[in-house]
Amino acid sequence: MGTFREVSAAACFLGIVFSIMGNMLPSEKFSGQLRVIFALVMLLVIVPRIIGADISIDFGGADVYSYEAANEAAERILNEGISRNICDSLEEILRNENIYPLEISVNVNNSPDGSISIISAQIVLGSSDSTNVKRTEQIAREALEIDEVTVQTEARE
Repeated sequence: MGTFREVSAAACFLGIVFSIMGNMLPSEKFSGQLRVIFALVMLLVIVPRIIGADISIDFGGADVYSYEAANEAAERILNEGISRNICDSLEEILRNENIYPLEISVNVNNSPDGSISIISAQIVLGSSDSTNVKRTEQIAREALEIDEVTVQTEARE
């Protein structure tokens, strides 16, 4: 912040000096040349201070996300969306087979090369569907093309 004050003070001071000297000229003939000289002097005074300064901006404690944090957040949101879509599709497949799951969750991996792989799936059935556990596992494994499928029953509350 001190550098900004120094640059501002130098610019104001030079501006005032240049205005006074510009008004003291006897003719307009030299005003263009004098303005070029004044501009060069101003650049010579201000630019080295800006270049040599460690300029940083304080956001008053505001959280500023790094590229890595933003990338991680975007990847998490993408994985959640993909997982939600797969869960919805699997639920529709199961409902077509007259199996009504209480909850479905799917773990996915979104690789940097753009490929998406399903790691595992967990399905919760109501207690009345306990006879459909093996059938649900088989349908989910075939639909998702994975071996890691867990099906459990839970009493409705």
